[in-house]
Formats: sequence, C-alpha cells, structure tokens
Amino acid sequence: MSQSPFLSDVVEPITIVFTMSFDDGGSQGLRFADARGTVRNVCLENTLVWADEPKVQEGHHNILLNSFYPHGDQAQRVPISGVEERALLGLLERWASRDPDAMELERRYRRYNAREISMDAFWEGLSDRHHLIQTAVSILFTLRARN
Repeated sequence: MSQSPFLSDVVEPITIVFTMSFDDGGSQGLRFADARGTVRNVCLENTLVWADEPKVQEGHHNILLNSFYPHGDQAQRVPISGVEERALLGLLERWASRDPDAMELERRYRRYNAREISMDAFWEGLSDRHHLIQTAVSILFTLRARN
C-alpha cells in the first residue's frame, strides 16, 4: 500500500461502512473506514458503450478512486492491475482474512460456484451484515481474478 497515494495512509483494520450494486450497469460502490475513522470511497465501474475516454476498456471493470458512484466529481480511474488496484486488492484480502462474515461468504461462493448449493441456499440464514459486505467480497473476487 505504500506505493499507492490513495491508500498509503490507511490505518488497518478497515470496516465496510456501505456498499451498493447499481442495477443499471453493474457498477459496485464500496465505502470503508480505516481504524482512525477516515472514510474512503471506491467504485468498481462497469464500463459501457457510452464511455468515451481512451483509457477505458469497454466491457471491463475499472476501479474508480474517490467515488462511490460510477461517475463522480472527484473520481479517478486507475489502470486495471495497476499499483492502486493491487493495493486495494491487498487491503481487501487482509480485511476478508480477519472478518468471519466475509470468510463465510467466500465459503458459500465456493460452494455455489461448484454447484453444491443454489442461490437461495447461499443466502439462507445470513444476516443483514452479510448482505452489506457481499459487494465488498464480490469486488475482492473480481480483483483477485485479474491480478
């Protein structure tokens, strides 16, 4: 994280404050607080046909820093698998390895992807907190798969 200007001063552990998936395009917003209470926003943007910036790879999910939403005034798009994205991946990996609810979601995702359980069974018995952090775990999986 020390190479990441956005995350270099984050004090761990982090807490997931709020998440949201946007149905109109598939982007995912993540808000977390560090141990000092400093809140940060990131968005895993689903780029669509109307994206007109040359750095945007259509059909890929790009991380936006400083924004919970796909389009924000302070949003900074970072390269896929770049320094910032890998730092965010590391931060989420450490969070998930310490959070029992995140570990349970990962376990259920593995079972679901192996076709051992249905989506209904996946959510059975899970708390509101599991629903809150599900997007953070989903972003973690996306970043893991490409880094």
